[in-house]
Order: sequence, then C-alpha cells, then structure tokens
Amino acid sequence: MRVTEVSFYKENCSLLPYLLVWFLSSILLSLTNRYAYGILHFPLLLHATSFHFFAQFLFGYWYTTYVDWKQYKDELSSSSSTSLFEQMPWLEYSEIALPLGIFAALDIGLSNMGMSLIPISIYTILRSATPLFVLFLSFWMGLEKPSV
Repeated sequence: MRVTEVSFYKENCSLLPYLLVWFLSSILLSLTNRYAYGILHFPLLLHATSFHFFAQFLFGYWYTTYVDWKQYKDELSSSSSTSLFEQMPWLEYSEIALPLGIFAALDIGLSNMGMSLIPISIYTILRSATPLFVLFLSFWMGLEKPSV
C-alpha cells in the first residue's frame, strides 16, 4: 500500500512544491505591483518592467551557466560527441525568441499599467480568464478543432 502512495506522489505531485512557490511569488508580485502603481502612483511602469526582465535575464544566465550544467556533467563527460546541446543559429533564435520577448514584455508592461487603473480583484479575474481567451481565439483562428 505504501509503494502506491509514493509512486502516486512521484507521478502526480512531484512538481507541487514548485507550483506553490510560483503561485505565492505571483500573488506577492501582483500585490507589490498594485501597491507601487495604484497606491504610490509610481510613474515609470515600463522602467519597472525593464528592470524585471533584466533581473530575469541575470538569474537565467546564472542558472544556465552555473547550476543547470551540473546535472548534465556526467552525460557530457561520457558522451562521444563534443557537445550535448547543439547551438541554435542567431537568425533562427531571433525569429523565435524576439517576437515572444516583445509580446511577453507588452503583456507585463500593459498588465502593470492596467493594475494602476482597476481594482486587483478585477485584474485577477481578467488574468485568470486568459486561457479561455486563448482557447476561443485558437478555435476562431482554426488552430484548434473543438472536440468533446
């Protein structure tokens, strides 16, 4: 009986701590943004968004440079190829990452601006309805086919 509980956790709940940290940090960021933009009337919305992205870049660079490679160290040393990961050409990278980065920056920047204009309860309702908007737009654009 105990074996099935452990395997159930490994299969279904192993990401739960990470999800809880993500949800808590998301709530904390929303409340902090609401305080800064709504109550303090912080005037530099895009500057704050740029700072957030720069901090994410530094953390991502640190993680991929120093932390992430440790788990692949054995694979790299035992691999017959010179590199475990192939480098993506800059043109292909810019065609994929640049539009995603621009839209993510617009999403966060406009969300911060909207947070200063509406109550946080309405903001949370609208942000949580985003997957429904994406689903309906994908049906409308023909990217997904409705099924039961």
